[in-house]
Amino acid sequence: MTAPAVSEPEALESEYICRPTQWFIRRALAMFCMFLFFALWFFKDGYWTYKKENLVYYMHQLFANQVVNQATAENYASQQDWVDYASTQNVLFPEDAAKILPEGTKLPQKWPQEAIGAYGNDDLDVMWEAYTRRVGLDSDVEEEPHSARQIREQFIFSGLCGVLSIGVLFIFLRTLRRSMRADNEAYYAPGGQVVKYAAMHRIDARKWKTKGVASISYKDSAGGEQKVKVDGLVYGDFKKEEGEPAEKLYQKILSHFEGEILEYEQEEEELEVSGEQEGAEAKVDE
Repeated sequence: MTAPAVSEPEALESEYICRPTQWFIRRALAMFCMFLFFALWFFKDGYWTYKKENLVYYMHQLFANQVVNQATAENYASQQDWVDYASTQNVLFPEDAAKILPEGTKLPQKWPQEAIGAYGNDDLDVMWEAYTRRVGLDSDVEEEPHSARQIREQFIFSGLCGVLSIGVLFIFLRTLRRSMRADNEAYYAPGGQVVKYAAMHRIDARKWKTKGVASISYKDSAGGEQKVKVDGLVYGDFKKEEGEPAEKLYQKILSHFEGEILEYEQEEEELEVSGEQEGAEAKVDE
């Protein structure tokens, strides 16, 4: 299909310039903020939240499995015997405690005063609430502790999201400095390619009406086959209140284009012809 004559109610201007659209800017900023948020969130979990939850878990294990079960008159004849015992005990942390507990956690760590003074008290909730309130820890306890591997994964996810946020920011800033332009001589793509109309031989317009994207095939100075895009969603937009700048730029290109335009209608025609040929061949075979 060759390029049709372009008819518009008003004459085309000598030059059209399309700059980044609000559609692109809003989405790029939204993606940047999203990746940055997750990068910070994963970092927070790995550096602080998971380790703090581990400290809460192991301290709760101390009260639930040792203090409540041992600080009874059946095990110790007097409160002083219990105090003498409890004052010498360390909290049972795993071997890799330095990796999975908050920085600054004292290791080894003696039993807290609530455990030492727990003789004859089997009310876990009262002791636990008193301890967490004094040291400023959350009283809610996780079902399982976080392993060193899980903590390390949070930093990996944080790094990946950080890289993605930087990538989006790079594309955003690069796109802001670009534009697509068409005048009476050539199409000037956002990437810097200058495509003379005489070098163009095919426009793939199958996605223009649905996605605002067309692909131009042309020959470079060395005779090689090259492609360049006209992206109306990223540059120019199609808002009627703004004069549909992307559509006008595209029409400007068509007004100088003399090659083949590939559209869905052409594909359907080719399929119909192909189907008729196959049907005819089948009849001949019969």
